Amino acid sequence: MEAVFITICRGALWIKKSLLFIILKVDSLEKLYGAQLVWKIDSYAEKYEEAKSGKKITIYSPPFLTSRHGYKMALSACLNGDGKGMGQINSCSPSVIILIWPFYIEFRMRIL
Repeated sequence: MEAVFITICRGALWIKKSLLFIILKVDSLEKLYGAQLVWKIDSYAEKYEEAKSGKKITIYSPPFLTSRHGYKMALSACLNGDGKGMGQINSCSPSVIILIWPFYIEFRMRIL
């Protein structure tokens, strides 16, 4: 019986270590160099309700770089829409934090 308990504890420890490894990988993916960002919005339903109530209309992604020495950018999202689309559609747009003119960057967004 004791051997079974020890085996279960080792399995739980392995699962915990694996989960921590995955969390660190996701965190590093969110801070990629290059014009790409993986932004996981935690507690989406809660943030959506805050946007609907007007408490916090806009949320911001972690900053990312367009290249190793490129523009520093972040995405902003209005989960309940903004302007004419308020209450109808989500909106998402880039925010350039450090900008050197002229600014010529093409970007594409995918919302999953």
